[in-house]
Amino acid sequence: MKYILLLLTVFLTFNCVAQSKAEGCKTELIKEHITTEKITSVCEFLKDKAITSYKVKVPGKRTLSLTGDLISKKAQLYISNAEIGDYIIIFDIKTTQSEDLAPIVITLIE
Repeated sequence: MKYILLLLTVFLTFNCVAQSKAEGCKTELIKEHITTEKITSVCEFLKDKAITSYKVKVPGKRTLSLTGDLISKKAQLYISNAEIGDYIIIFDIKTTQSEDLAPIVITLIE
C-alpha cells in the first residue's frame, strides 16, 4: 500500500508539471508587433523571464534557432512573408534559470 501511494504521488507530480508546461500561450498579433518587439512582450507569462534561446517556426520556412530575446532579421523576414491566418510557433524557449517554457502559438491577423 505504501508503494502504491508513493507511485501515485510521483505520477500526480509529473502530471501537474506536464500540464503546466503544456498550457503555453495562444495569441493573435499583427506582423508589425511580432517583428518589432522583444519575444518577452508577446505573452504575459514571459514578462518576468530572461530568455536565453528559442526556436521560431513559420509555415513554409525552416525552423530558426535564436539566442537572446530579440527577433532576428531573418525571423523578421520570414514573418513578414507569412500570410494572414498563418500560425507562428515559438518553442523550445529557454531561460537563464534553465527553465524550458511552454510554446507560444501566434495567429497573424493583419
